[in-house]
Amino acid sequence: MSEHIRLRLLDPALHNRLGIQCTELSLPVSVLQRSRVDDIRVIFVENKVNWLTLPNMANTIAFGGMGRGVAQLFAVDWIADAPRIYWGDIDAEGFEILDMVRRQWPETASILMDHATLETFQKLAIGGTGRMVPIPETLLDTEAKAMETCMKSNLRLEQEHIPLTAVIAALNAIGWLG
Repeated sequence: MSEHIRLRLLDPALHNRLGIQCTELSLPVSVLQRSRVDDIRVIFVENKVNWLTLPNMANTIAFGGMGRGVAQLFAVDWIADAPRIYWGDIDAEGFEILDMVRRQWPETASILMDHATLETFQKLAIGGTGRMVPIPETLLDTEAKAMETCMKSNLRLEQEHIPLTAVIAALNAIGWLG
């Protein structure tokens, strides 16, 4: 039996289009593999609380609360054709997961996982795990700088500490809202 994957339809129009009459559900990966979803955007969110608070976005499905379990979705072919965003904690583990996703889908963007976000909300950071790992080559310069700062200063900025207003601003900045 396959583990269930949590997803939310962030566009009310998707309910009719996909024949799903609820906003959030969980499905086995095997069902997602057999499904075909075209003209869709995908956002992966590490934390379940943040996944639950995402605003409506046109043609967007959100997968959440998975951590490294996002790798289960690598077998879902239609996700490769979708514009994708990954949003995780700003810490070594969050960047390792972003790297894992980008190794599968190189064009995956990130939001709120950069050095500017870390600087803006550093007062909300907590102690990290103390892990020192190599900076993944898939990270953009500003992501790599944030990861390096986190490791050197033993910091973790959990995504649930970032205000929803900043999330909305970040999604607006990349054109995913509106």
